[in-house]
Amino acid sequence: TAWWNCRKSRSEHGPCYTMPCTVLVRVPEARNLPVMDRQSESTDAFVEVRLGKDDDLRRSEVCRRSLNPVWETAEWFTFELDDDELQDEPLQVRVIDHDKISSHDVIGRVYVSLGPLLVGTTHSAPPILDGWFPIYDTLRGVRGEVRVVVKLEVLLDANRYRQSSAGVTFCASTSLPS
Repeated sequence: TAWWNCRKSRSEHGPCYTMPCTVLVRVPEARNLPVMDRQSESTDAFVEVRLGKDDDLRRSEVCRRSLNPVWETAEWFTFELDDDELQDEPLQVRVIDHDKISSHDVIGRVYVSLGPLLVGTTHSAPPILDGWFPIYDTLRGVRGEVRVVVKLEVLLDANRYRQSSAGVTFCASTSLPS
């Protein structure tokens, strides 16, 4: 193994560099949700957003009595993780019907891979994903759509020399490069 393979190989030497990332997620609206409350013929929807291995969970406010909820004050949920984790763990969005008396009912889920956002992170503008995704339930199929907006901020130069000295990366090798 030569010293120049250290940057290329993640399995043999572990990652030489990791890029800290800030992921901003916003869920502003959903549409065509199913009727979950027979009395009002509507749904009291909210969303739960999860990202990363430590199952960090964020939750929106409840939008009452609407099959097309709009979360007027939809906040940006902020997640801090490394690029390795961003590639391995999908963004999970659960759309849920709020119930006061009984337990909440899950309408469905959306899983979004954020790895493609890492392509082209050297540009000045942060990569953005903005679109409608089908809400899927394993028993009932597609149950509406939810709009998800994701911004990725990669700290490319944060602690650049973490595993090196003055920009030289040190790797173990059993032979000298020729």
